Amino acid sequence: MNRMTAARTLTVFWLLAASVAGAASFSGSVLDAYTRQPIPYADVAVHGTGVHLMAGKDGRFTAQTTGNTVGLTASRVGYRTRSWDRLEPAEGLMLYLFPEVIDLEGVTVSAFRYPVARSDAGPVTVVEPGDRVAGGANDISDLLRTTPTAFGRDNTNFTSISIRGTNANHSLVTLDGVKLNSAQNGTFDLTSLPAAIADRIEVARSGNSALYGTSAVGGLIDIITPSPGGMSANLRAGVGSFGRRFVELSHSNRVTPFGYVVAGHYSEADNDFPYPDTAGTRRTMADADEQNLSLFAKGETRTGPHLLSLLGEYGLNRRGSPGSRSFPTDSARRNDARGIGQFSYQLQPSDRLLTDLKLFLHRFWQNYQNPAGFAPVNDTHLLSSVGVQASQTWHPAHWARLIAGVEADRQSLASTSIGEPARTTLAVWAQSRAGFRGFGLTPMVRAEQLVQELHSDSGATRTTTQVLSPRVTLTWSGPGWLGAFTGVGRSFRAPTFNDLFWPEDAFTYGNPWLRPEWSTNLDIGVGGEHRGILDWWLGWYWSSLTDLIQWQPDSAGRWRPVNIDTAVITGVELEAALDLDFAGADVGLNWTRATSRGERLYYRPEFIARAELWAGQSLEQMTGRITLGIEHTGDRLTDPAWPDTIPATMPAYTLFDCGIRLGPKLRTADAALELGVRNVLDTRYQTVQDFPVQGRNWYLEFSLGL
Repeated sequence: MNRMTAARTLTVFWLLAASVAGAASFSGSVLDAYTRQPIPYADVAVHGTGVHLMAGKDGRFTAQTTGNTVGLTASRVGYRTRSWDRLEPAEGLMLYLFPEVIDLEGVTVSAFRYPVARSDAGPVTVVEPGDRVAGGANDISDLLRTTPTAFGRDNTNFTSISIRGTNANHSLVTLDGVKLNSAQNGTFDLTSLPAAIADRIEVARSGNSALYGTSAVGGLIDIITPSPGGMSANLRAGVGSFGRRFVELSHSNRVTPFGYVVAGHYSEADNDFPYPDTAGTRRTMADADEQNLSLFAKGETRTGPHLLSLLGEYGLNRRGSPGSRSFPTDSARRNDARGIGQFSYQLQPSDRLLTDLKLFLHRFWQNYQNPAGFAPVNDTHLLSSVGVQASQTWHPAHWARLIAGVEADRQSLASTSIGEPARTTLAVWAQSRAGFRGFGLTPMVRAEQLVQELHSDSGATRTTTQVLSPRVTLTWSGPGWLGAFTGVGRSFRAPTFNDLFWPEDAFTYGNPWLRPEWSTNLDIGVGGEHRGILDWWLGWYWSSLTDLIQWQPDSAGRWRPVNIDTAVITGVELEAALDLDFAGADVGLNWTRATSRGERLYYRPEFIARAELWAGQSLEQMTGRITLGIEHTGDRLTDPAWPDTIPATMPAYTLFDCGIRLGPKLRTADAALELGVRNVLDTRYQTVQDFPVQGRNWYLEFSLGL
């Protein structure tokens, strides 16, 4: 006998007993306090009886009482539980519940496509921009720079993020679960998105192609946008070194059942910082200026079990592309524009069922000009992505969950250099979860077909790739301060349009017969949380990569991509957060060994250590907080293509940041002033050979929230 059957049986016996005692029946409805709409399948508990009644689809319920008054408690996920102690039994009682925003602190949704406790999610880091320790962060890449195992490669006005010793195109970037990676080059420029559009960012390390498909080899970066809350308005503005200045505005409101969020961001910088050239002569960076504009809007409406959401974002980025010290491009420019539209619909008729549908349309435009190069360049690329995602979740019992989904999307490119290739992706995926006495077993699998085609004057080129990506995880939740996680799976990255269809000339050509890159991943780790004071994770990971795509010369000296390399990556990572209310620390350590045929892979530091220490005090009229950031990155091997000009290794470097935040206590507003210095010791370092990075720089920011 399951719990539902037992509850119904108990209710029948109680009603029979009440009728023998001369009880009277009464009825009522559970309603939304703002919309006055019925709340389906709400739980209604009758005080003193142990009986729980489930309201129907129309929110109605019927009960019995033997007294002149009755006590009731009504509850439903997404609403604040309420109790009534002395109600007079009558027909047509109305019980109103107030919606509440579910606090997702301690919960992640990206690793398994549904909310789970972080202790069950394994190696996942959640970055919340509103609670960031250090200031001076304007875009998504800034927010991720202190994430454990993440390494940013700064190419001056373009930063890519690699995770766990993999390449940047092995990190899948999504916006509310929808892919942003380009089929043209396999990456997404995280510097183009402002921090203002992120409510939080979840970085799920390890391969996860079983749920998300191509590119989720090293990890997943899921940017989760804010949901409408109560009436609020926020302003954030600041200035900094090298002509940096920005302003952000956001506003949110909810008049149930409707709610909306709007935000705008504008920033610009001259980036005319000094650096030494290859001969050691002091120079000033030229052609590194940038301008960024972003407009974001999101609306929601909830009626009963229905939730509809519409999201739109427009971005414009204009920047110089100065090139490297060895090959400067002082007059090159790169301009980007994008339009993102996403529609989602959720239907939750009961706590056991959830239907999720997403439709999306993305358009990315890019123009690169270099009139003064060896061969003048003026290339334009327009990438369009349209698709649908649908999934169904079923909770047959409290210990079991089943999810199945289908996806279809098409990315098409109109490029002056590549032509007009397209990729069509069809996928089905499923996962289940069973839990028993603290153990959780989650198998998942995805079957995917990718059709890539190019139509040109010389004919049509078409390739079809079919892949199967399995994964299984096992978790254990013991005491609150200890849990364990292990997972094993297969992930892949499909060849890009550039790899497959690069035009043939005297120096290069593409390879339409490339196979996907594959990775077998294994994770083992332990972690936990102790009374909100300490949150920690210690893990070991191993990854074996095969069929890696490498550009290399053929017998005639022309470069083309081939499946040739294999690699093995092993590592140990530690993540810990300590919060003592008046002081705390966030620490991340990572040791990675990435080798191919016994040799270290290039641009993979073996050791990365990061720490952010803070202390704060709240006085009668003012709150204050000081921070100290420390980052150490070990040495890296460099690209061997130019052995005469590039050293074998790039030296390790250590950076120090500091900041102070002051906030006056106001009745109706939140205000703060932040001042900080990055790279306090003015360390001269590079993350990519011959691409200098800013030395010491400062920032001053002001924020006001109503």
